[in-house]
Parts: sequence; C-alpha cells; structure tokens
Amino acid sequence: MRFLTLIFILFQTLAFSQTESKKSIGFYIQPDLTGVFTRKNMPVGEDSVNQKLGASVGFNFNRKLSEKVVFRTGIGYGFKNCISNQTGLIFGSDIDPQQGYISESRIEGKIQFHEVHIPVSFQFKIYKNFHINVGLEISKAFADNSSRTIYYGNGDVEKMETNNVLLLNGAPLLSVLYQFPLKNQAFVSIEPYCKLYARPYLFNDVGIYNFGLRLNYGFSKNEK
Repeated sequence: MRFLTLIFILFQTLAFSQTESKKSIGFYIQPDLTGVFTRKNMPVGEDSVNQKLGASVGFNFNRKLSEKVVFRTGIGYGFKNCISNQTGLIFGSDIDPQQGYISESRIEGKIQFHEVHIPVSFQFKIYKNFHINVGLEISKAFADNSSRTIYYGNGDVEKMETNNVLLLNGAPLLSVLYQFPLKNQAFVSIEPYCKLYARPYLFNDVGIYNFGLRLNYGFSKNEK
C-alpha cells in the first residue's frame, strides 16, 4: 500500500509539472519462463526446476511525464507453467526396522495457472533509446491446474493438499528496453524483464519467479 501511494504522489507531481505531454498506446506479446524456489531450507533432499514456456499478451498505456520519465500501465493476460521436483527425501516407508534406509522418495509440484495482471511502473531514459523500467505488477490468478504429489520409494503415490486460495498478488518487476522509432510516431521495443511474486499462490514454502522477453508495438499522440 505504501508503494502504491508513493507511485500516485510521484505521478501527480510529475504530471502537473508539465505544460506539454505525450501519451502512447499499444500492445505486446511476451514469451516467458516460470520457476520456483523453496523458501525454507530442506534438511534432506535436493530441489530442481523444469521451466516450461508460457506467454502473455496485453495492452499498454504510457504517459510521458518529462524528457526522461514515462509512466506505464495497462492490462494483460498470461499463462504460467513449470514443474518442480524435490528428490532424495526420506519418509517412514523408506526405512526398514531391520535393514535401515532402503529407498528414497520425491515430491513433484506442477504449477500451472492463468492470470490477469496490471503493471504500474516508471520508465527512465538512460542513454538515447535505452531505458530501464521499475515498478510493481498486480495480478489475479484463475483456472488453476496445479498439484503436488508424493512418489514414495515403495511405489505408493499420494496427492498433497495445496493452498489454492488464489488471492491478489504483487510482483516487483525490473526490465531494460531498447526502443526503435518508426514512421508516424510509431515504435517497437524489445524488453527483457524479470519479476518475483511476493505471495506464493499454492504452497506456503514455495516462491515463484518469472522472466521473459516482451515485444512492444505502439504509437504516440501529442497533447497540448
């Protein structure tokens, strides 16, 4: 909440300090990869992530506040997908009273969901057509197909309960972009980005991150 309040105050200050401004609208496509990490240290076992390709599409609205600062927002839709594995785990079924340790178990987590997201960020011109973008993305997940399964060493399989309350989430985001000017005030830009979700969607001990390449197309319109 403090972060959003700061953005609002900064936006008002910069916007009303300009006698002339420029706005632009456009759309983007965004291939991306999603990964997970364990927030707690595992006493035994190892973590691995099989990142799967996802994608997002959406619309941009940008407002130029000064020669070097642009306020950015919009709305988008995305699909996120990845597989995580925790191997080398030891449960009671992996231990024999006579022989001791006899097998290993593993946990497979499938994180797969759709989301609607609204970015709120500021783009700063660094040098010529190079810019850096910093902000927050607010998202709401839906159509959850995620699961978590234990594969015991003795062959048994157990589905685990997951935290499927898909609440609003926030993700600090950072990107660097290069903008190519076109005719009639149109432009395209290439924008590598990364973000880290503040709240885990499904498992309390698992964090989610996302990175990809955003391809933007837009056009500008002067305002007097």
